[in-house]
Amino acid sequence: MPSLNVSEIHLCQRCSRLFAYHLAGKKQVWRFGLVGSESFPGKFFHDKIVGQLHKKLSSPNSRLFNAVNRICHSPGDSFHSLFLETVEKHFFLNFLNKHSQKLETANLLQIGKAFEKWCAFLSEFICQIAQKKGDTFLLSEIFYPPEQLISQTYESHSEINLTVNGRYDAIMFDTQKKEIVILECKGRDMDRPDEDMTQVALYAWLISNQTGIIPRAVILYLTGEQERYLISKDKMKSLIQQMPNLFDHVLQIIEANTNKAQILLPRSVDKKLCKRCPFQSRCNNDFGQEVPKDSGIDVIIDLFNKLKLPVFDAGHICGPRFIRYKLKPDFSKKVTVTKIQNRALDLQVAMNLLDIPLIQAQAGYVSIDIPRKVRKPLTLGDVMRKAAPTRPNSKVAFPIGMAIDGSIVWINLNDPATPSILVGGTSGSGKSILLRSMLIALAINAEPDELNF
Repeated sequence: MPSLNVSEIHLCQRCSRLFAYHLAGKKQVWRFGLVGSESFPGKFFHDKIVGQLHKKLSSPNSRLFNAVNRICHSPGDSFHSLFLETVEKHFFLNFLNKHSQKLETANLLQIGKAFEKWCAFLSEFICQIAQKKGDTFLLSEIFYPPEQLISQTYESHSEINLTVNGRYDAIMFDTQKKEIVILECKGRDMDRPDEDMTQVALYAWLISNQTGIIPRAVILYLTGEQERYLISKDKMKSLIQQMPNLFDHVLQIIEANTNKAQILLPRSVDKKLCKRCPFQSRCNNDFGQEVPKDSGIDVIIDLFNKLKLPVFDAGHICGPRFIRYKLKPDFSKKVTVTKIQNRALDLQVAMNLLDIPLIQAQAGYVSIDIPRKVRKPLTLGDVMRKAAPTRPNSKVAFPIGMAIDGSIVWINLNDPATPSILVGGTSGSGKSILLRSMLIALAINAEPDELNF
C-alpha cells in the first residue's frame, strides 16, 4: 500500500507533473515545487516559536500555562496586553536569550512582529471563550500538543488504497462552539490562499477520519497586511468531500509510475512555477501536449471576468473527445463554485456550444468539459495497450473507453458491483462498434475454450 505525507500530496495538487517526477526519483523537486517563506525564517519560527509555545501552553505543569491561566479568570479590556506581557515574560525572553546571538537583526525584527501577530490571535481566541464560559473556563481544554502525527487510510474503489500521514502545526479546541480549530502558520504574504486551503483540508481530512469531527481552520500569514484566512466548518466539510478526487488522482499517477505507463497530466496552476521549473522543456513530451491557443481558455476567463467572477487558469487536460479546463475561483472576491455553475448557459452562448458544458467541483479546482472541435480517434488497440497495467484480474473484464484524464475505464462482469449494461444511442452513434469492441476484448483476454458466445 503506497504511503504519502501531506506535503507530497500538496505537491501533486500544485503540479501533478512535478509529483510524477518526484515519484520517478528526480532530485531537488521540493526546492521549486513547494515555495517556502523566502526571506522570513519560517521553519525556524515554526519549530522554535509555534511548536514550543503550544507545547508549554498544553502542559499544566509549565510556568507559562499557570501564568496564562491566572489572567484568564478576569478577561477584561486589558486582557490582550496582559496576555502579551505574560507570554513575553515566561516564553519570548527565554527564546531571545537562547537564540538572539545566532540571528541577524533583520530576522529578529521579523520574528518579533510575527510573534505579536500570533499572540494577538491566541489572546483573542482565549478571551472570547473565557468571557462566555466564566467560572467553568478551563485552559487545559483549549490547547493540545502540536506536531502530532496522524495516519489514516483512504480506501479507493480500485484494489489500491493510500495511507496519508501528516503533522499539523497546532490545534486548539473551541470549548464554546465544541469545534476543533487547525492553526497553520505561513511565513509569507497571503498570495496563494487556495493552495494553502487545500493543504489545510488534508489535515482536516485526517482529523475528521480519526475523530469523526470536522474542524474549522485559521491560516495565519506572518508577513504582509492580510494576516488571517478563515475556513468555516461548513466550507471545510465541502473541501473534505473533494479529497477523494485528489487521492484518486494521486493513485493514478502512482500506478502509472509503478507500471512505467504513460499518463496525461495538466501543467501547473502557478505560471511562475512553470517558468522556474527545470522540467518545463520536457514535461509536455512526458505528460501530454499543451492545448492549442485557440482552445477557448481566453474566452472562458474573459467571460467570467466580465460577469465579475474572477477566475484563474489552472491548467487543462486533453481527452479524445473533450478538453477539461481547470479554473481556480478567486475566493478573496467571494467567487464560489455555485456562482460559476450558474453561468453554464452564458458559457454555452459565448463558446457557441451545442450543449450546456459540464461544470463540476474537483479537488482544488473547478472543471469545465468542452467538446473538442476535432475528435481524436481512439482505436481498440490503443485502449488495450494503455489498459494493460490497470486490467482487473478477471477473464471477463473489458475496457469501454478512455476518461478525460487518460485513464482507461474497465467493466468486470465478474464483479458483484457491476450493474446491468444497457447500450443505447441514435443511428451511427457507435452501438455496434462498442459491442464488437467488447467481444474482441473478451476474446483477447480469454482462451478459446474459456469463452462461449
